[in-house]
Amino acid sequence: MPVDHQAEIDQLMADYRRSREQLVAVQRGMAAIRETVTSHDDLVTVTVGPEARSSTWSSTTAPTSGCGRPSWRS
Repeated sequence: MPVDHQAEIDQLMADYRRSREQLVAVQRGMAAIRETVTSHDDLVTVTVGPEARSSTWSSTTAPTSGCGRPSWRS
């Protein structure tokens, strides 16, 4: 009984294409993620994008929250 290798190859290629399309969709979604965090006193705001790079930030000179470290809120 002959085996239809072409049908198997076609199915594997179709599976690969679907997986590739899903991967591209996930990558696009991840590339669009941005998060902005502002300190409780509104003196510092940081926006981080893909690859954990800070895309924008602003700061106003002011004392810290008493312990030398800023306190954050999202």
